[in-house]
Amino acid sequence: MTKKWRYEGDVNLECGGTFYKNDLKNWIENDYVEVVAVAPCSDAGGPDNCFWIERNTVIRKKDTVSVFGFSWDEDLLISSSGDVLDNPELVLQEACFAYGSYDREHCEMIQIGKSEKVEGFNPDYVLRGNCTLENYVKQKFLKT
Repeated sequence: MTKKWRYEGDVNLECGGTFYKNDLKNWIENDYVEVVAVAPCSDAGGPDNCFWIERNTVIRKKDTVSVFGFSWDEDLLISSSGDVLDNPELVLQEACFAYGSYDREHCEMIQIGKSEKVEGFNPDYVLRGNCTLENYVKQKFLKT
């Protein structure tokens, strides 16, 4: 994707994924990082061409990793099997986001192509059928 953002998720963004802003300095000094998450509405019974996109601010809480079986030994992150993990701050970002340690800044639902009427799923934006989810997310959410 783009070097300012780290992507974790399915190879096909339409199956869901999360972009973490590559800003470890801000993460460590100010205890937060920007995250953009994409989830298919079909996971909740919605149309296949409809997606939720959220911009969140993940808040750094070191004790969150214990929920996932990790522990801290000074600045080393240790797995439940006793292995020292590389990139502990990146693991902590994912753990904090999964745990729900974040503030939602913005959420929208988009639909790409033909509009399917499904009760409870009302997209904020309907894009032309030749648009790609990846390009839309890059242009609207990953510019910073």
